[in-house]
Amino acid sequence: MENQRIKIEQTTIKYDSTFGDPAGKDGSSYAGATATISITRDAMSLFYKLHIGVYIAFCITVLAFFMEASSEDIVSGRIGLIVAMLFASILNAQTAESTVGQTSELTLIETIHSATYCYIFIAILITLRSRYLSAKGKDDLAKKQLLSIHPVSFHLLRDKCVAYHISSIMNRAASKAKQCPIS
Repeated sequence: MENQRIKIEQTTIKYDSTFGDPAGKDGSSYAGATATISITRDAMSLFYKLHIGVYIAFCITVLAFFMEASSEDIVSGRIGLIVAMLFASILNAQTAESTVGQTSELTLIETIHSATYCYIFIAILITLRSRYLSAKGKDDLAKKQLLSIHPVSFHLLRDKCVAYHISSIMNRAASKAKQCPIS
């Protein structure tokens, strides 16, 4: 029986054992079947579903840089917003990991989330530094520092992570092909 997704093959399986049959001498053979089911999934859709939360958290963190650093109330609200985005990113990472499963290697999901954690931590540091500069009367320098973390750099880092993981997958596949030659 053959279908686009399901393939069933009849085979004969030979065993070294006679399974208690005194008439058997060289083992025994039994009929068997091998079923192969091909599964495809929309990987891009899954990728976006797993990462949309971390991208939104990153974008909201970037939006926090447009808030003035001259008032303590605004700065405390901005820090609260950035910390909330850190927790949202951590929650998104746990959800993505539970969907995909844990591995012993650093996955693309973990790399993207780790890059986001680093950016959020840098955002907190820049926010505190800009508040310090604003309190010292250096408002112009504080505004420049607020916009110093640019969203483009995050996307460049993310794209580099994606390229690294794709190349490592290709290298692993090539090494497995070398280990298992087809005859």
